[in-house]
Amino acid sequence: MNTFLATVQSALRSGCAKRENTEQKQRIGASFTRRQESVPGLLAEQELAAGQLPFLKFDHVRAGYGLGDVLNELSFELSAGKILGVVGPNGSGKTTMLNVLAGTLRPDAGQVYMAGLDITRLSVEERARLGIGRTFQIPRPFPKMTVYENVLTARVFAAGLPEREAEGSVLDLLKITGLFEKRNCLARSLPLLDRKRLEIARASAGNPKLLLLDEVAAGLTGLEVRQLIDLIFHLKSESITVVWIEHVLDVMSYAVDLLMCMADGRNVVYGKPGEVLHSSIVEELYLGRRMEEDHAQA
Repeated sequence: MNTFLATVQSALRSGCAKRENTEQKQRIGASFTRRQESVPGLLAEQELAAGQLPFLKFDHVRAGYGLGDVLNELSFELSAGKILGVVGPNGSGKTTMLNVLAGTLRPDAGQVYMAGLDITRLSVEERARLGIGRTFQIPRPFPKMTVYENVLTARVFAAGLPEREAEGSVLDLLKITGLFEKRNCLARSLPLLDRKRLEIARASAGNPKLLLLDEVAAGLTGLEVRQLIDLIFHLKSESITVVWIEHVLDVMSYAVDLLMCMADGRNVVYGKPGEVLHSSIVEELYLGRRMEEDHAQA
């Protein structure tokens, strides 16, 4: 396995060489350490658990891809240990919001806070070490690696653990996600539900405090969705806060604690799932668009 990880490390280093050299990496690491030391650390866990301060906060965030803003003064707050569902029509800014949270897109204005720390300018790597894990709408495993190797790689690099120390916890995580019996299977051979499980396992391998889920229920049967929700509930019981984008509104009605509907890059409705889904704004956004589509097809 040492040879396996050495190969992965070599591939990652060669892929990153064009972006930054070793001295730059050292400066980034030192800068991140200073940021952690200069801020009074993460807020006291008991304060977060008591709901006195938000675990996650978007404060008037604007962001886009060079052709105008996709997020338009987006603001919301989320307490620790909650599951926030995010719905909205296509183009409403849901994935852009997730990109800002993950660090793959930096906002043009506004701030993002996690547990009292301003993470607006932190890199993807810094956020991973801080405790942010992310899945993608289309699973992105290493197809020629086994399930075990995929999760071990994520565990070593995201959590910064030595291989020997990571091995036992990887097996535990595979049991939690229902992949233990398939640990020696190649990732490319997995059916869709197991690829979704693997995506969640890899995102969870870095001991996240915040887990970002991007349409993990898409393409699954009702029974498979239920199994996936059970896994997400288990992760929540481990004090993980979840932000979950989903188009399957029925799932959002019972699987999340709070629901936000986005439109035109804004938070237009935020609250309990039943209240949000039955609001006139959400009905107009979804039913109105469907009527327009039906009329266009007629």
